[in-house]
Amino acid sequence: MTVKTVSKIFNVNQETVRRWIRNGELHAEMSARKSGYVIYYGDMKAFVEKNQPTMAIISTPRTVVTQIVKELT
Repeated sequence: MTVKTVSKIFNVNQETVRRWIRNGELHAEMSARKSGYVIYYGDMKAFVEKNQPTMAIISTPRTVVTQIVKELT
């Protein structure tokens, strides 16, 4: 997934996602300077597990987040 996709899933600004990446909260790989970071499903799942109470507050109900949370329970 891209930074843009993750920002839409969590209903946050793209810079917030980049900050999570820079701070080491969300693992991502730089695919290329032009195309930016790539966030894999497993890394996003780990991020949600670690931040589940926070995610419930900042995210709006979206299909992808709902699916991830269901897999965690």
